[in-house]
Amino acid sequence: MLKLYRNNWQRNKYSRSFLEHIRDIAVNFAPVRRLPDFLVRKFYGKKPDFIFLIHPRRIDDIVMGVSYFKILRKILPGWLFLWFVTRTPVYVVGRMKTEQGLNGLLVTNAILPAYLIKKKRQTFINIRQILRFIEKIAKDKCCIGLGAWWPIVSKRGALFQKYAAKNIKWSITNGHCGTLISIYLSVLKIINLWEEGPHTIKVAIIGAGKMGTACAKVLLGTVGKIVLIDKNAKKLDLIQTGLAEIKSITDVVTFCADNTHNVQQKLQEYDIVVCTTSNIAPVLTNLQLPDNIIVIDDSRPEAFHRTHGETKSIVLEGGLMKIKGFSINYDFGFGQDDNVFGCLAEVFLLTLDRGRSFKPTLGDVQFDNFKRMIKFCSDNGVTVGDFKSGDVRVGDDAIKAVRKNRPTESKTIKKTTVSGKSKN
Repeated sequence: MLKLYRNNWQRNKYSRSFLEHIRDIAVNFAPVRRLPDFLVRKFYGKKPDFIFLIHPRRIDDIVMGVSYFKILRKILPGWLFLWFVTRTPVYVVGRMKTEQGLNGLLVTNAILPAYLIKKKRQTFINIRQILRFIEKIAKDKCCIGLGAWWPIVSKRGALFQKYAAKNIKWSITNGHCGTLISIYLSVLKIINLWEEGPHTIKVAIIGAGKMGTACAKVLLGTVGKIVLIDKNAKKLDLIQTGLAEIKSITDVVTFCADNTHNVQQKLQEYDIVVCTTSNIAPVLTNLQLPDNIIVIDDSRPEAFHRTHGETKSIVLEGGLMKIKGFSINYDFGFGQDDNVFGCLAEVFLLTLDRGRSFKPTLGDVQFDNFKRMIKFCSDNGVTVGDFKSGDVRVGDDAIKAVRKNRPTESKTIKKTTVSGKSKN
């Protein structure tokens, strides 16, 4: 914790956030490769065992992470505020502790998703700056997890591995395996609450990228029918060809999303929707969302708005994991408790395991690694998280009611494939 302010300032979150931000700017520009241990202890308490990288989804996240930015936002024109904050170096936005005695830091910079995608050269520069900052304050064997769009803009973590100092044994993970586990366990948890057998359940997956395809693979043989929805018809054909080679009782089809109306109509046929897209705008508004379905939204920014209780369907936070005794002083939008995103759970698990049971995830998810990580979760009391829609906890009765209110015909699996392709 920062020690450079007077006691009466400690109660002022604006003063404190300003001084902590100045501290991180000073560390960024310090002409040393590693900070002395006594300075790390004075500034951050102790060297972190793990670090999780995030970025803001929207401007509100920027001012939430650094309180004094609220003042700047009020006094500066919008363009000037964004110009200033996007040029500030990487900084610490939160701290994490576990009952195992591990300490972690949430590290970010004030860069929005659209900027990360469009300004690729600047993004590569930011990656190197982040790694230099981490090198100054972290342990040699620190575990680094990538959240939100960092895996996407870093070739699923390969760029972080490339630019990391070669003499430091960091474990860098893109978190995709933990995310996959969290979604998989969330689907199973929903199915277990419903009275029908799992092979009557139909699952729609929006986004046929690496995560969407991996979700389909792990659900094969568990649910009755899966549809993969994407805009790219060629990608869908390749994926369906690959999945057809895996013997399973699950009926797998694809659907090319031409427009919003077509997506809306297709989702009406399915019980659970898993969204894994990398979108900037929402996929559907809540008024467009069909009644009596459950959406697990793993997109960042969110593809579906969290308005639990305002519609007959439920939008859940994408795959949460529960880590007993885990504490965090930053709110991702679903409150501050022992629920965390799957990608954050992965870097915690990696730190706890130290590479003995499974490996970091770089590139695609390896399914042997997936199985070993699930077992490690079970052995160490890391479980599927609570159902949450934003910071509102969703009870089991609400999940059951969605299934109960589904039209009877939607609960019957109908084969709709001809030559491996769906009839649309």
